[in-house]
Order: sequence, then C-alpha cells, then structure tokens
Amino acid sequence: MKVAVVEDDAALNHSLLALLRVAGHAAEGFLTGGAFEDRIAEFAQGCVLLDVHLPDIDGIVLLRLVQLRAPGARVIMMTGFAEVPQAVLAMKIGAADFLEKPIDPTLLLSSIAAPSTAPALPPQNAASEALATLTLREREVLDLLVQ
Repeated sequence: MKVAVVEDDAALNHSLLALLRVAGHAAEGFLTGGAFEDRIAEFAQGCVLLDVHLPDIDGIVLLRLVQLRAPGARVIMMTGFAEVPQAVLAMKIGAADFLEKPIDPTLLLSSIAAPSTAPALPPQNAASEALATLTLREREVLDLLVQ
C-alpha cells in the first residue's frame, strides 16, 4: 500500500518509513504539511500517517484537506500529546485511528491494514470541488469563519 508519513521529527519520520518499507509498503516521508499538500491526491487509494502538531499547518486542517482531495485515503493521526477533544474531532472528521507516540509498531501496522469502515462517499459536488481548490491559508480562514 502507498503510505505517506507526515511527521516533522526527522528521526521518527525515518524510523516509520523504515518500518513501513520492511512491512512491504511503498512509503514516502514529508517533514512539513506544506510539502505534503501538493501531493495529497497521490495517496487517495493509500494511507496517510499524519502528525497532529506540525510546524507549518495544523494537523486537523491538513486532515480536512486530505478528506477533500483524497477521499479514499485512510488517515491515521498521531500525536505525542493526546488530548481527548482533539482525538474526538479527528475521528468525527474522518480519521480512521488516533495513535499516541511512542507508536507501537504492531498497532500501527494493524491499523494500516484494517479494512475501512467508512461509508461510501457521495460524488463530489461543485461546493466540495471549490473547497478543494483553496490554499491552506484560505481554508484556515474559512474554517475560522464557520466556527
């Protein structure tokens, strides 16, 4: 399976990539959300391991972008500072799992391999297509306006 690792800690990013490749996955690492943003659609049939706390983009905002641009992707959120409201929000938005660091390799691999239980998404309409064209900053502003 094609897996994106979006994690700003270079050592952890490298370790996760090694684990995933040994397990037979085609894994690619990204140290920032911005580096991953232009490539989101490439992982529509794969999996995204997404750190909640990135230096340039909030992980929840990036999760929303993944849901818009790659609705078939399985997203697993990871954090070193688990907060219940944040985990609940991530799951409501569509994250398949929420893992706390340090990550148990067996748990991570089983989460990636788990069958999707998400309902089939309706075809994208004009509004969702328009949302997908927004930059990260435009999306952040829109999210704040909606809140």
